[in-house]
Amino acid sequence: MRSDVKWHDGQPFTADDVKYTFDRILDPATNTRLRGDFSVISDVQVIDPATVHFSLKQPFAPLPVFMSYTAGIVPKHILEGQDINTASDFNNKQPIGTGAFRIQEYVSGSHVTLAANPSYFRGRPKLDTLTYKIVPDLNSITAQLNTGELQFSVIQPSVFDEVSHISGFDVYPANLMNWMYVGPNLTNPIFQDKRVRQAMAYGIDRVSISNAISQGMYTVSGGPIPPFLKPWHNDSIQPFPYDPDKAAALFAEAGWTRGADGNLAKDGQPLSFKFAWGKGPYVDDVAVLVLESLKKMGMDATADAQEWNAYIKRFEDRDYEVLLDGWVAPYDPDVYSYFHSKAAKGGKNITLYNNPEVDSLLEQGRAETDTTRRQDIYNRLQVILADDQPTVFLWHPPELQARSQQITGFPPIALALGDLYDYADEFARVA
Repeated sequence: MRSDVKWHDGQPFTADDVKYTFDRILDPATNTRLRGDFSVISDVQVIDPATVHFSLKQPFAPLPVFMSYTAGIVPKHILEGQDINTASDFNNKQPIGTGAFRIQEYVSGSHVTLAANPSYFRGRPKLDTLTYKIVPDLNSITAQLNTGELQFSVIQPSVFDEVSHISGFDVYPANLMNWMYVGPNLTNPIFQDKRVRQAMAYGIDRVSISNAISQGMYTVSGGPIPPFLKPWHNDSIQPFPYDPDKAAALFAEAGWTRGADGNLAKDGQPLSFKFAWGKGPYVDDVAVLVLESLKKMGMDATADAQEWNAYIKRFEDRDYEVLLDGWVAPYDPDVYSYFHSKAAKGGKNITLYNNPEVDSLLEQGRAETDTTRRQDIYNRLQVILADDQPTVFLWHPPELQARSQQITGFPPIALALGDLYDYADEFARVA
């Protein structure tokens, strides 16, 4: 570890902080989503103030990416002796880190203002302050970009044209390790036949929907790993093309035929379900067009949109029939948390997918540290996932960033879970 890093209160950042953080993550009493990512760690030892030794239960290739992407370190000297789950002063009022900016003012529902950290180990930031504004809707964001009240924002494709014509702004499409999908609950016998899932993939006109909602900016997906993520993307994988005839043939092969009402049925049972999503202005637009495609192929699907908190509760409880959602993941091909059977109950395997061959490949991929051999494992995995469609893969949406030309230093990466702001010390105003 570097020896010149200090916490915002001036205390030195040391190996003790690292050990304390990971001990808390691995402690079952701590409420954290990170435990699954780091459960492979068996022990953390401090060698000296600048050296930490991690012992693993088995080889774990994604560890460096996971550590750099999701594992923020917390200060032992502040939190030791407190219940980390309820340390309200630290969690909600005055969090202390080691970054380029530190909390100056927090007004709930309005803004957070950060002030430059003069002791930052890479040197004092070029900006004096950085303010995050809480803006309620897309129209307000667009208006504030127009007036210059905002110098940066993530925007939706629906306002791309308008924002791209604002003088002094550029719109940058940043790549994300992400995918949108339709997720059928695989405990339902209807969806356990992969031919039904394949038919759904053929029957959703993803190109036309992308054109309608994003001017074609959404890259059609053949699996969870996007094409830009080299060398991990298997370039031989091609997304299912829009082919209503192929979809109809697969439904018929699986025993589903259209009745007089135009809807699919099998042995007197209609292919009927509720289609769920979390409400939001842009998500609603996507969901309506996907729902239209499902109905067009003969599926008796009804809208089941809910407010976000209610939707998330059902998402976590697996209380749904079919849903529309998406994931943003670390920049690594490891998708264990999304498709391994052990992640079906409390993890991110939202469709409850269970394939022993996929489980084996996911386990091999995590344990293999040779890049060439690991690439072969994930190439094989992608072939199976593309055929199985455990979720019906839709698109890899870019992150659209409105960037003021009056600010330099924005790196060519996504904001995602905060990545872009790791470089906030480089942001500067144009003279």
